[in-house]
Amino acid sequence: MFCSLYEAKTPSIKSLNKEINLLKKEINQLKMQRSVSIPNESTIEIDPQNDQQLAEKENVKDEKITLKDKLHMHGHIKVLALHDMSEIGEKFNRDYSYAVQLLYKDDPEARYGHETRMHAKESKIVFTYNDTIRLIGKDIPVATYIDFDLYNGKEGNGLFTHSHQPRIRSGYIDVGNFRIGLAWTLFMDLENFPQAIDFGNSTGESLLRQPQIRYTHHYNDNWSFAASLENSDSAYIKKDGTKTFSFTLGGEGKKYSNSSIPDIVMAMRYKNDKINTGLRGVITHARTYELGKKLEKYGCGIGWSGGYTFSNKDRIFAHFNFGKGMGRYLHDAADSGFFLDEHGKKIYRHKVYGFVACYKHHWKSDLLSNFNFGYTKIKLHDHILDQLDPAAGADNRAFKFFDHLVTMHANLIWNPANNFEMGLEYLHIHKFKAKFTHLTKVPACNAYTNRVIASIKISF
Repeated sequence: MFCSLYEAKTPSIKSLNKEINLLKKEINQLKMQRSVSIPNESTIEIDPQNDQQLAEKENVKDEKITLKDKLHMHGHIKVLALHDMSEIGEKFNRDYSYAVQLLYKDDPEARYGHETRMHAKESKIVFTYNDTIRLIGKDIPVATYIDFDLYNGKEGNGLFTHSHQPRIRSGYIDVGNFRIGLAWTLFMDLENFPQAIDFGNSTGESLLRQPQIRYTHHYNDNWSFAASLENSDSAYIKKDGTKTFSFTLGGEGKKYSNSSIPDIVMAMRYKNDKINTGLRGVITHARTYELGKKLEKYGCGIGWSGGYTFSNKDRIFAHFNFGKGMGRYLHDAADSGFFLDEHGKKIYRHKVYGFVACYKHHWKSDLLSNFNFGYTKIKLHDHILDQLDPAAGADNRAFKFFDHLVTMHANLIWNPANNFEMGLEYLHIHKFKAKFTHLTKVPACNAYTNRVIASIKISF
């Protein structure tokens, strides 16, 4: 019974094949109809949430990076009060220390006493702009930097107005690993730079901004190498009787070389969480024309700097610089790179040494001190000593040469808030006169000054 019922309800194979063929025909007809109504069906990506996503996208505003997001401004207002306990005449910079401008006590323009002065020239405004550009199929970061302070040479008087004119202090653009523009020289080690309230800072270090093209390559998180082509203006001193020695750049008796090649600076750096050290070198070129003859000379210098950070964030670091004819790459020896003999026949190079030692101590999280010592020495070329006239006595401008300089800074800096700082600093400068053994009329008088500086800075 069971078998007979099953066989009665089961369709034959022939009938099943017929039904399958009818279904295939209907499916083909439906496909044809659909292809007519939607000709680009193959390009449509089917998404069950497509309608919902489109609706949400219409309600969301397009987020674009605007100029406001890329351009930023910051800076600070800084006011200083300076008190000289041994004032040394108008030629010494009254706004910041410049040791080579100290006048010896026997100089007729020197006067000693006490003087107090206030100014706000260190106030600064900084603009930065960050973006990316597409080059060679890659997104390359671009950053620009420009800052202004008030140390322009022209200013108002102290009777009715203390207005100051702004100057561009730095301005450069970084494109990937390249830096182009006016910036601190690569010969400086900004990461181990001593902190001081005095704008002139310590002697014995490089302190130079100039136009340059720089390339930096980071091998890894610790090692990096950089090379730059920098501005090549080199000062030299021409001796003409007793009138040509001037330690003010651009002053009487000073000419500048018109070098045919830029200065070449290279630096290698290593750093980790504790150690930060670097080695630098510079090659500079001086060229001038005297009596229709071209004269030229190369100068060179090397520098080393290193710092160590203790577990309590205290730091100790030092700089050492040495060169022959390196001139302005050692701040206070800018006028002592090259020397042109009185007949205009040859250029000579002076040897210069610079040393800086610093210790930074954190008394508290918002209170710290810096103790800085700086030293600069110039070894004059023997040829210049032969040209000095013993009969000229102390009036000979050649006696303004110094043998070495010493600076000492000690400060206390308080940061009660992120945007507020107060500081107090003691500064001592000592200038030692060059010794000329074959000149008996040179007085053994040196120059020195002591200065106290108080500052208030508000950042924005």
